[in-house]
Amino acid sequence: MNLTHKFIIAIVLITSLVVSAFTYLQINEQKEILNNELNQRVSLIRSNLESNAKNNAISLKYEVENDIATFNFSHIDADFKNLVTKDEIDAIVLFNIDKTKELFAGQPYFKNFFPKNKIDSLTIREINNKNNFIISLPIVLNDKWGEMHIVYSLKQLKEEVKKAEENKKLKIQSSVRKAIFTSVVLASILLIFSYFFARKLISPILVLTDTAKEIASGNLDVSEKLSAIKSNDEIGLLATSFVEMAKQLDASYKELYVLNTNLENKTLELQELNASLEQRVAQKVAQITEQEKLMISQSRLAAMGEMMSMVAHQWRQPLATITLMIADEKIKSLVSSKESDETDKILDKISDIIIYLSNLINDFQTYFKPDKSTENISTALLIERMEQIIQTRIQYEKVQMHCEIGENVFIETYANEVVQVLINIVNNAIDILVERNQIDRHIWINIMHNSEHVTISVEDNGGGIANSIIDHVFDPYFSTKSKNGTGIGLYMAKMIIEKHIGGVLSVTNTKEGACFAITLPKRQNERGV
Repeated sequence: MNLTHKFIIAIVLITSLVVSAFTYLQINEQKEILNNELNQRVSLIRSNLESNAKNNAISLKYEVENDIATFNFSHIDADFKNLVTKDEIDAIVLFNIDKTKELFAGQPYFKNFFPKNKIDSLTIREINNKNNFIISLPIVLNDKWGEMHIVYSLKQLKEEVKKAEENKKLKIQSSVRKAIFTSVVLASILLIFSYFFARKLISPILVLTDTAKEIASGNLDVSEKLSAIKSNDEIGLLATSFVEMAKQLDASYKELYVLNTNLENKTLELQELNASLEQRVAQKVAQITEQEKLMISQSRLAAMGEMMSMVAHQWRQPLATITLMIADEKIKSLVSSKESDETDKILDKISDIIIYLSNLINDFQTYFKPDKSTENISTALLIERMEQIIQTRIQYEKVQMHCEIGENVFIETYANEVVQVLINIVNNAIDILVERNQIDRHIWINIMHNSEHVTISVEDNGGGIANSIIDHVFDPYFSTKSKNGTGIGLYMAKMIIEKHIGGVLSVTNTKEGACFAITLPKRQNERGV
């Protein structure tokens, strides 16, 4: 589809939209005028109907009052029967004041519509879903004698309304046909006009389009073809610009040829420079590699310093446990004599703790060695080893330990390091319970597992960790302990579990306190560090 066809289609669409909108507004306006006329006609007919009904009712009222005064009720009955034969009256009734005497003529259906209240003046009300209306009048002799009610039909009014509605529809249909005819004629005229106008206006643009294609294909001699465009408007200016552009492109192509020749020469020079640059880069890479090796060596020395600080921190708790056990032993020996076998048991516990400290040093020495072997151990034995180390402190601080081991599961892991992490977490829980003066001190250890992982959770009833710091408890040197805290224990525990063993160490708050969860793989495929 070329530009001429697009232009014609656009003109036709715009014209159609404008004509359609104008037609729509005209039809709506005609509808509104006809509706107003219909409403006025209905109101006038209704008003005339009600006025005539009132006059007839008042005239009938006077006749009825005269007949009642002369006790001529048979005449009233005859008049009533004569009235209901007319199309506009469906029923009529006359009551005395206590409604003991009644004269009725017409359809019995309307008896239920007569008003129950007393009528003191002429009233009109609609009934039967606005298909009828009742005129009610009081019958007065010297005093109020009774009431008369006349049911008028609105059939005539509805027939007039129906005729008016049909007349309105016919007028609207005629208006729509006229509007459509006008729109079609106007659109046809505009289509013819737009076609010739488009040909006149767009033909130079089509010439410019063809010229642009030729320039793009490399034919820059377009001055003769564009000389046919002689208009003084923007299109003429565009044609002149195309000629100038073709001349400049021709000059640019010639200049570009010279530049390409120079560029080829420069490319040869650049290739020679690249060859020498590769040698310089290789030398620089060798220097950087040496620097990286030096940095790695320095980082290892820094890690060793940090590990030594961690060793000191991890030795504090076992040494404190030994001190408590020796002090407890001395006190008990002073108070009462004790058999040697009990003393031997205490010394055995102290020996176990010393062995644990020795193993701890070995663990730190082999922490970064890739050939360190794993151990196939049960979760129950891991908990038992931890309890043996801190049993004395648990008893001294009066902490109740609850272990829910469930099914005894075996895992392949670095056992001493897991025990070390458990001791650190349990000792921290004891510190919190003591620091916050918790009367009932409880620690729950629960073990769960699936096909691939085992999760050991340690929960206390120490009140939990503040939400503002819970995300920082595993940061190095972050501690909430005022005196003895270094902030290394939990950082080291997370590094052991996640970097070395390949598990996950996390903490959450529960209703009772804090809960640390250690998730370990059942099989140690590769070391985390």
